[in-house]
Amino acid sequence: CVLTAFASAFRTPDLRRKLMFTLAMIALYRLGASLPTPNTNSQAINACIKSAGGNSQSAYALINLFSGGALLKLSVFALGIMPYITASIIIQLLVVVIPRFEILKKEGKQTHSEGCLSLPDFRENVTRAMKCTVRAQDVEGKWFESEGEELLARAMQHETDHLNGKLFISHISALKRDLIKRKIKKLHKLGEW
Repeated sequence: CVLTAFASAFRTPDLRRKLMFTLAMIALYRLGASLPTPNTNSQAINACIKSAGGNSQSAYALINLFSGGALLKLSVFALGIMPYITASIIIQLLVVVIPRFEILKKEGKQTHSEGCLSLPDFRENVTRAMKCTVRAQDVEGKWFESEGEELLARAMQHETDHLNGKLFISHISALKRDLIKRKIKKLHKLGEW
């Protein structure tokens, strides 16, 4: 399920770009964490830390753990805050990539004009369930259920589609979807998109 969600995230260009940037930053950090700082003798410093012994050695080991092993190697990124920034970015992306909503039940039908901030200025009639129940997790990881009708049901389904890597245009005919894509390409060529 997680791999499917991760794969669907790569189908969305904006998420794919963010994920690739994050992976590139992780790779850059790992490279910087393995390169020693020029003109330093890491063996001599490690020998000095070992000779100190006691609590100071375990404190250095703990700090080294938080730096991803970079501190005791005296690497280029040893004292940076990159591990914390990287972890923060990864957690934020995972909240988007791993679906936290699942639609439990749908009832009835409604067809209305729908748009999206991902595709500004484009609207099409989309048929969705009139009533739906979703199960979701809050920020603390606790599961809850919520029921919506009419506009709220439409919004719940629309946002769940985003979590699954879909836009509202996936619910319209292929012909209309292709027309929208062509208009976007034309706007992009003109520099208006």
